[in-house]
Amino acid sequence: MLLSAQKILNRKIKDSAGPFEGIVKGFFIVRETGRIYAFKINEERYVLFSNIKNLADNEIAAFSNAIAPIEKDAHVLALDREKFAILKNQAVTESGDILGEIRDFEFDDLDGQVVKYYVKTGLLANMLKGQLIIHKDQVVALKKEAVIVRDNVLPIKKGFKIWQKKREVLPAGAAAAEG
Repeated sequence: MLLSAQKILNRKIKDSAGPFEGIVKGFFIVRETGRIYAFKINEERYVLFSNIKNLADNEIAAFSNAIAPIEKDAHVLALDREKFAILKNQAVTESGDILGEIRDFEFDDLDGQVVKYYVKTGLLANMLKGQLIIHKDQVVALKKEAVIVRDNVLPIKKGFKIWQKKREVLPAGAAAAEG
């Protein structure tokens, strides 16, 4: 099942071993794989994605003693210092065209793989209040300064109405416009 990052942010999380409760404040994502490694809890703690017991309820449950200080795990500490974030990052084509700001992403609840990126573009925002959906296969690289996507993420505009609301049929390799 795919879950929205925006729906996970600011949700309560409980450690099933005891009284610790926290709020999900962000995601530690491995840029090379596009997978969530851990959730950031209350700015100074984390829980590994593999230690999440339940994401389906309004409250997230972690396994016993899974929530720990960031300094406890060297990889989490390195990711925290890197300050990489997908949300509010720019989506940019390989040739440097800015598509817009990533407002949300969806990930697989089983393995943490980010599958879809939702980009708010200036043109779509002004015309349709819609968004561009980019699939993980269209992403070339996750960089600190931008998410780089293939140049062919948008179809050739001549005679093609990409900005049409609720467009479902697109050429191979194109992103979908959703309003």
